[in-house]
Amino acid sequence: MADTSHEAIDIQRDDLLRRIATAAEPIVVLDAVAGMGKSTLLSQLASKLQCPIWRSVLPPGEDTFGEVLLWDVPSDVHEAEVAAGWQDGGRRVVIAKRPRTRLLGLDRAIAYGKALCLGTDDLCFSLDELETSYGKTEAARLLAETGGWPFLVGLLGRQSRDEAAVIRFLADDVLREMADSELVQLSLAQQAPKPLASAEEAVPAYLQATGIGGVLAAALDMVLAERLKDSARVPVISAAYSAHGMQTEAILVLQRAGLHELAVRAFVAAFGRYYIFFHGSEAFDRVLAGFPAELAAQNEGIVTALAMQALKRGEVLRAQRLLADCYGSRANNVLKVLSDRAAFSAAFRSFRLVMLIYEDVVLGDDLLEQSTTLLSEFPLDADLERGSIYNSILEFYIRRRRFAVAQDIADRALFHYERAGVPLLCFYINLHQAMMHLMSGDAVRAQTTPTAQQIMRRLRDTGLPNTTLGEKNGLTRRETRLLLMIAEGASNKFIAHALGLSEATVKFHLGNLYRKLGCGRRREAITAAKALGVIS
Repeated sequence: MADTSHEAIDIQRDDLLRRIATAAEPIVVLDAVAGMGKSTLLSQLASKLQCPIWRSVLPPGEDTFGEVLLWDVPSDVHEAEVAAGWQDGGRRVVIAKRPRTRLLGLDRAIAYGKALCLGTDDLCFSLDELETSYGKTEAARLLAETGGWPFLVGLLGRQSRDEAAVIRFLADDVLREMADSELVQLSLAQQAPKPLASAEEAVPAYLQATGIGGVLAAALDMVLAERLKDSARVPVISAAYSAHGMQTEAILVLQRAGLHELAVRAFVAAFGRYYIFFHGSEAFDRVLAGFPAELAAQNEGIVTALAMQALKRGEVLRAQRLLADCYGSRANNVLKVLSDRAAFSAAFRSFRLVMLIYEDVVLGDDLLEQSTTLLSEFPLDADLERGSIYNSILEFYIRRRRFAVAQDIADRALFHYERAGVPLLCFYINLHQAMMHLMSGDAVRAQTTPTAQQIMRRLRDTGLPNTTLGEKNGLTRRETRLLLMIAEGASNKFIAHALGLSEATVKFHLGNLYRKLGCGRRREAITAAKALGVIS
């Protein structure tokens, strides 16, 4: 039995036929993907005008047709030619072709007003056309489910269909003609629960029709998988994901193709060790897991990112070991690192300074001087680096209760973090600011500023969305609150200052917390709490 899964339905299209037959331009090109009814239109025109259809690879000679030429260009033709003589008045030439077929001379004909191109939007059925065959109610449903795509209208009108054949048709005759970037746009437009607006707008309406979702997704997966096996195509596909803000997927496709050097460049360009603050810990972990161990040990951007990952998990010793394995034991002598510009890059020295926050080490006067000098090595628009250096210096002035200077440092850090667009790092600085107001006795100001109110709401017991779940799992409200804070990377000292507790008390509560969750360290506690739904 012949495969008819791709055939378009034959609905008489008088208005469109009239438009083609009476166009001011002597040449009309029907330029659209398979299933748009191009051949059907030519058949209807041939019947109306009583003329044959030319289906050869080569165009007919001038003397082989009369006043009308209907040329249905075979789908496997990549290049054909519009004869110069066809542009003369007195003849009507109608050509049906796929988008991948290039017509030499067509652009010139269009530029001189001698050719009219009708595309997908022109060839899809209108509501009025569907109403003539199906009635108002059914036509409205069909238009919503098909986008007016003639192929899909015919498909949904049949009681039975071969889905495997439909998938092959979509893959071979529709999707394989699309550019790599267009396939990515289509893939993103299909993603649930809500597609990216930029991708959705770029995809033709007929490919977003609800009536084709399952088979189109299967065909799309097939074609994308084929493209990703071609290493020459992968960078283009990666760039398409990146252009739509899907940076994690952009890096992952490079890694899966073994293009690790390109993946490293993409990761570093996406702020490397700061990636976690833009894309979250899950994406950060997936990207880092995709780099081979030998590359990770040699690349500063990957090593510092792995160290940041360890710090965020509360594994300070592992972070120190990662740096020592790559740079030697001197990497953990902060004063030597900051003072040795020849051996360590400015970016590495900046990161090593940030590590002090997690190591619970307070800057001394010598480190403070080196930190201030380090600032001068970064341009004013290096917002993440400058903000992080100010963040590291901030603790020094808070510990010495020099709140006026500390407030100025906090403002500078906040300025750079806001400009970099990192809300989580802004939150930490805001928390420091509220804490300084409380430590200086200005409780009113600490609780009345909009930013501080947001912070206090987040830290209050009643503000935790899953307190009830915490209680059901045997956690007190204070323990649930501690879970939220350690999940955001807060150190014991930081928690003690924020909640007005001693570090010993914080350690006591964390010990109880670990015991109740059946774990022995922060990372395990966070994982267990997420699994239980106590934190998100």
